[in-house]
Amino acid sequence: MRSKDISCDELQNPEPQKGETEETDGEPPKKKNSRIVKTAILVGILVIVGGLLLGYMIKHREPTYQQIGTRYIDDPDWGNVSEISYVVKGEVTAERLNEHLREVRETVDREELGTNVVKTVYYRNKEDTLAWKDTDMGGYTFLNVE
Repeated sequence: MRSKDISCDELQNPEPQKGETEETDGEPPKKKNSRIVKTAILVGILVIVGGLLLGYMIKHREPTYQQIGTRYIDDPDWGNVSEISYVVKGEVTAERLNEHLREVRETVDREELGTNVVKTVYYRNKEDTLAWKDTDMGGYTFLNVE
C-alpha cells in the first residue's frame, strides 16, 4: 500500500485539511448535529418523565385533613357528643367535606365512643385546632344511620 504523498506546501499550511473544521475538531458537521439532536431528545424525555412524576405527587399528596384531637362535649341540643378536630390542608369544597364526613361515619365505632353523634370541626392551622377555637367549619355526623 502506498501512503498519500503530502507536499511541503501542505505541511506548512496550518489551515485545516479537507473534512476538518476548527469547530468540530476533526468530526464531520453531520455527526455533531446528530449529537445535539440526541441530547435534545433525551432532555425532552426527562422533562416529560419529570412532569408525570410531579403530577403524580400532586395528585397523591398528603391527606386533606389531619386529625389533631378528640373530646367529649355536652351539647344542649344533642347531648353527649364526641367532637373531633381536624386541620384542613388546602382548599375545602362541599364535595370534599361530604366525602370526609362519609369516611368519618364509616370508620368511627359508636359503641366504642358511647355516643352516636360526632361533631367534626375543621381548622386552618394547628394552633387553633389545639385550642378548640370557635369556627364556622364544622358539622354533626350521626353514626346511627342504618
